[in-house]
Amino acid sequence: MSTSSLSDPRYECGVCGGDFPGTAGARTCDEHFYCNECAVEAFHRAMNNMNEFPASCCARAPSGLPRAPFEDQLSDDFKLKYMLKLNEHNTPEAVRVYCANAQCAKHMQSEKFDDSDQRHTVARCECGMLTCVGCKDEWKPDHICAQTNPMTKPSWVPQYSSTCRTKQCPQCREWIELSEACNHMVCSSCHYSFCFVCLLNWRGFHEPAGCPPYGDPLAGYDSQGFELNERGLHVYTGRDRNGYNRRGVNVFGEVLDGATGDPEGEDEDEFAEFENWTEEQYRLRYERREQEEEERLEAEWRQREEERERYAAERLEAEWRQREEENEQEMARWDEDEWRQEQAENMYYQMEEAERQQERREQEEARAREEAEAVGTAFEALYGRGHVDQHE
Repeated sequence: MSTSSLSDPRYECGVCGGDFPGTAGARTCDEHFYCNECAVEAFHRAMNNMNEFPASCCARAPSGLPRAPFEDQLSDDFKLKYMLKLNEHNTPEAVRVYCANAQCAKHMQSEKFDDSDQRHTVARCECGMLTCVGCKDEWKPDHICAQTNPMTKPSWVPQYSSTCRTKQCPQCREWIELSEACNHMVCSSCHYSFCFVCLLNWRGFHEPAGCPPYGDPLAGYDSQGFELNERGLHVYTGRDRNGYNRRGVNVFGEVLDGATGDPEGEDEDEFAEFENWTEEQYRLRYERREQEEEERLEAEWRQREEERERYAAERLEAEWRQREEENEQEMARWDEDEWRQEQAENMYYQMEEAERQQERREQEEARAREEAEAVGTAFEALYGRGHVDQHE
């Protein structure tokens, strides 16, 4: 700041460097002064270049260039357009809604939203187009919003598991992942605070209602994604097979018999014991329950192992007995074959012996004939033929 006198202070513009009285501009932060002309130029330049929007002074003024000191320098039409643009800028990108009419594509303010039907929310544009707030497409009476139907999961979203916990934010429908933290989730897009298990707005830990402080319900989920416990909420919708959430309310606002249905009451009497618990207490309680669950699973595993070993021993014994019986039968068949072979050999030996005896008899008979012939020849030679004939 430069001053010509104490009664008439003058300031140096942080943009053009000119020397101006306080009435010709305004302080925009603790260090800088903008003259009216440079401030108006900054606002118009920001409207024409989104990289410079909103108009700002410096890093010390994160909220942007203050508009109030320069209201008289801006036209009413420009101020309205700037405010609408600022509202669009301050709306998280995940929940911004633009008119589905490509010729219009106007940013839809939340005041234009019609949520009279709890099944869907529609944005009504001045051009006459109806836009589904969930999927940002044109809304028709038979429209099915894939974005607001958590059962329709994009192909790029991995399958839900205890190590990859990915769900949609109940408010802006952005897909988000919870990793290594308690089940109190705050959406990074719209900053909605909710329970990552039942998907209802966060009002504190509520473990007695079935939502653990950490991780998934101990019972787990079935093949269709419903909890394997009495309440049976779906992993993506937070509703049971009849369409009711943890508080007993369906999408039409109908309350289940016996349920409180109060989204804000949160059954305070039921959770009074836990309302003053710290996150550390819940963490320790969760760790104890995890340890108990691990011990239970280990006991079940040991029991299954014992049953498996017992079954294996019984099966081995049965197989051994079967092999013994087969061996005995084989021995019996072998003994019978051996006896038959022995009988065959004996018969063979008897036949050979009979043949040898027959051969000896024939040889003896032949020798007897030869001896007789030799005797006859000798007698004939000694006594003559006639004597032999007479003798005969």
